[in-house]
Amino acid sequence: MKIYFDGCSWTHGCELQEPENTRWSKLVSNHYGAEEYNISENGSCNRRIVRNLLEHNLDDYDIIIIQMSMNIRQEYFDGDNWQRVSFSSSNLKDASHQEFFMHYYSEIYHSEYGHTDDKIYYTLIKKLLEKKKHLVVSIDRGKSQSKLPLDMDLSLMLDDSMKRRDALKSLGKTPPYSRNNKDYRCKGMHPNEEGSQILSHYIISALESEEFKNDAICSHHNGWWSKLDHDQWNKDLIKERIKQEREKGLTKPK
Repeated sequence: MKIYFDGCSWTHGCELQEPENTRWSKLVSNHYGAEEYNISENGSCNRRIVRNLLEHNLDDYDIIIIQMSMNIRQEYFDGDNWQRVSFSSSNLKDASHQEFFMHYYSEIYHSEYGHTDDKIYYTLIKKLLEKKKHLVVSIDRGKSQSKLPLDMDLSLMLDDSMKRRDALKSLGKTPPYSRNNKDYRCKGMHPNEEGSQILSHYIISALESEEFKNDAICSHHNGWWSKLDHDQWNKDLIKERIKQEREKGLTKPK
């Protein structure tokens, strides 16, 4: 048995001391006695995730689990390699490329573009996986795929005290359980080891129970997160990151 995983830092196991042994994808694979095939990358974009699906023979995998990423992330091919791009492009080696993307995000990019991309990539992912056992999940509380019927939002699920309590009980953890969301996350807010155990329980339960999956918390549901202005949040974040990059002297002000 072989399970395919792709996504960004939440699936890669960012901030874990031994991600190859403690990330939720490994725990899910261990549960099924399956080989873990995890090609997620920190900062991955949805374009890369779909590109990977197109480049693989999906018949080689028994289960496929896709974690969609933030829709403001992109990639481009520089002639040799694919380069990851987001509102902060300081990872790019070419200064002219950095300046281009800083200008793009500050002057050209619009949230409608990101929402349209979400629909395109989600539709393609579902079409590619329609004959496979699969899950498509999110991690950013509706900032990106807020109107798409994904199977669950891992971040919202991890922060829900009732869902978390049930998972901890099922995992055999001894109460009392902390009600502080931060106790299940690393410093940078990625899931820590216990948080990863909880997420693995959610994923396994969703794969094995249609009732659990239907009851999972999703970003397209009505909740406190649905009342937030995510588009403005993205605009403010882009503005602040670009300001930081320019203050570091990586690009020239307009």
